[in-house]
Amino acid sequence: MPEEAAAHLRPRPEIKLNEVIKDDDIDTKSLQLGFGNQRKCEMSIFEEVLKRSMPVLEAEPNVLQLDKGITKIVGPVRGQYFDLLNILTRVGKPQKTTDDDVKLTAETPFKNIYTDQITISEGERILFLGDMIDGGPSSIEVLLLLLSLKLRFPKQVFLLRGRRESRFEWDEKGHSILLSEQLRKWFGEGNGIRLFEVTCRLFSVLPVAAVVDQKYWCASGGIGPGLTSPSSLSTLKRTAPDATTTGLISDVIWSDPMEDEDEEVQTTALFLHNYEKGISYTYSFNAVMQFLHSNNYHSIIRGVSFTDNRDMPLQVTKQSHNSCGRPWHYQYSCYDPGYRAHKRSPTKNFPVTLSLFSAPRFLSENENKGAIIIVDGSRIDIKQFTAACRPFVLPKLANALSWSLPVVSYKAASVAAALWDVVNPTHDDPLRRLNEKMRVCCHSLFYEECVWFPIGRIKEKKRIKN
Repeated sequence: MPEEAAAHLRPRPEIKLNEVIKDDDIDTKSLQLGFGNQRKCEMSIFEEVLKRSMPVLEAEPNVLQLDKGITKIVGPVRGQYFDLLNILTRVGKPQKTTDDDVKLTAETPFKNIYTDQITISEGERILFLGDMIDGGPSSIEVLLLLLSLKLRFPKQVFLLRGRRESRFEWDEKGHSILLSEQLRKWFGEGNGIRLFEVTCRLFSVLPVAAVVDQKYWCASGGIGPGLTSPSSLSTLKRTAPDATTTGLISDVIWSDPMEDEDEEVQTTALFLHNYEKGISYTYSFNAVMQFLHSNNYHSIIRGVSFTDNRDMPLQVTKQSHNSCGRPWHYQYSCYDPGYRAHKRSPTKNFPVTLSLFSAPRFLSENENKGAIIIVDGSRIDIKQFTAACRPFVLPKLANALSWSLPVVSYKAASVAAALWDVVNPTHDDPLRRLNEKMRVCCHSLFYEECVWFPIGRIKEKKRIKN
């Protein structure tokens, strides 16, 4: 076997602490290159980055005031590391394409993304609207890179708390890979649980909202019944244990705009209980107009969970399954463009609410685009982008041997059962019962729990038959 080919089969070494901590500073480039090469990091790196980030985030107010300057607003990236690199290095920036770039893209499709230098020019800021983790397979990589950028550019990179930055562990019926799962996979069961608690404490000190250019109210959710101005949040303790479950901070993080059909039924209601999420409220067009008018704002810019749509079919038929046999939970979404412009203001002719989603080809089984918003004075631009190339990751971060073992066992049991039928054609025997158990196991594996993160698009595969 050639040496170059054999190198790809060797286990990739962990990123060492001395590679990242240089002259008492965190080298963001080393983290970017290491994670781009699909290397794990030492536990000491994770602990050190969180330890240094805690006081920096604690010093920030509940509501950030981002005044004059160019602000790039990024919606949920949901643990999709290579798409985050694409946002930081490519989207919204002028690109220089050379023959070398084309050759590099053809041979190593995602190498040029993670080797590009992450630069933030003077006067430019990047605001993340939360939901940075859970979903894609790279929550640790996304979290550490963003925190290291925060330490490197404390006055230019800003992170808000979203729905996912909480102690809740909800995984969209098994479709997402959770941060807690990845921590246990990388650092062991005991250390993973401990580090998840440390991470939750860091999440509790994240700011909850921002005002951009004195015109745009930015948050993960939006507004709540008790919110009249940014000062309503300034005196609240965001580190309280129940901050994300009850009260005004919870509303800013969890609330959603009302759908048109709800407003048609409840014409006078400003807020309704959010039955879809079971927490916080949904707010009406009139509630948004009152909030914007009283603060002289133009619009609310919010992050969105990709499942928040009414276009999803209530009943999934046998024909509406993806190539892995799983129902298309996200096939029809009003957020496929990466953003959604809600009702317009009658006076300014501008959407009073903009919902943003920045994780293209979410979970690698959707055809959605990602989008970011760039605010530059009186100008606001929406930049759409498609998914970056990404490596293939097995469900629940499993290795190939453990993931394929049930399939191999099922096939072996099927062959043994067929041979047994020839010798002793009975209807109740141990091999037949074993074969049935393996069939159920494989059915669960391929029809319910499979998550695909392929390089680029995957061709349509035939559904596995029993």
